[in-house]
Parts: sequence; structure tokens; C-alpha cells
Amino acid sequence: MKKMTFGEVINRYDLKIKGIARKFSYIREYSDEDDLAQEMRLYLWEQYQSGRIEGNTDSYILQGCWFHVRNYLRVADNKVRVTSLDEPVNETESEDMTLKDVIEDTARPLYDVLNWRMIYESINNNGLTIREKDVFRLRMQGYTMREAGGILHISGKRVFKLQDNIRRKWENKIFPGG
Repeated sequence: MKKMTFGEVINRYDLKIKGIARKFSYIREYSDEDDLAQEMRLYLWEQYQSGRIEGNTDSYILQGCWFHVRNYLRVADNKVRVTSLDEPVNETESEDMTLKDVIEDTARPLYDVLNWRMIYESINNNGLTIREKDVFRLRMQGYTMREAGGILHISGKRVFKLQDNIRRKWENKIFPGG
């Protein structure tokens, strides 16, 4: 009997591996289906390298994958501690301080995000040339003038002039006649 290549092994068992991973990801909400499937593929690779796949039934090989991922999750369970933000930080103190009180919320409010998004869309879609739009997009993504120029194959000085044009156009729209 011809020895299978690892590609043939993966093709043969991948659908079943994905099914096993899906079942385990439903049981453990913090585990990702793709990560679990990849862990089983790594297990298969180790088994293939050591020659332990040849001569075994499909059922035996898939049970090995199942036991491997179950053990993997058992070890991960010992490392993961799910907690609530409303859980008291220190039960011995008389204050009812929770994790929500201790951890700083650095997320921007949705209103601010939407407001900036609307401003961005308004500037980008009204009265800018194609090159100005390119410069505006790159500068909003955090690129320096030199980096934006390199991406657009223009000089940093040209990027500065285009940025100045954008500023002037929008000052005229915000403060007309001023």
C-alpha cells in the first residue's frame, strides 16, 4: 500500500476535523473554531512525522484528534479565568469597588466615532481632486508626509501643498468669506 502524503492526510480528514472543532467551540465560548482545527492539524502533522498514522483506521485517527483537542482545552481551562466587570475587586475591603471602577475605559464614545466618520466622508466626497483624496486618506491613516509621498510617488513637499489645498478648501466651507 502506498504511503499517503501529508496533503492527502489533510484532505482526507479536514472536514471531520472542522466538525469536531465546531462542536468544541460551542461548548467553550472562548475558543475559536479555526484555532481548534489548526491545533488538530498540528497534532496530525506530529503523528504523520512520527509514522503513527499509517496502518490505523480513520476512526482511530479522528479519535486521537478529538482527545488531543479535549486535552488542549482542559489545559487552556486552567489558564483562563472568566470574570465579570461587576465582580468586586477585593472582597475583604468594605468598599464595593468593581473592576469596572478600576479599569479605565479608553474606547471613544460611539457619537464621537460617528461624528468623525461623517466629517471624514464629507471632506473626502466634496470638492477634492483625486490626488487630494489620496493624500487625505493616507494622512488620516497616520502616514507622515514623506511616507504618503513615497506611497503616491510624489515628493513630501507636494504632499504638504496638497494638504494645504485641502485645508484651504475646508476653511472656506466652514468659514465662508473669512
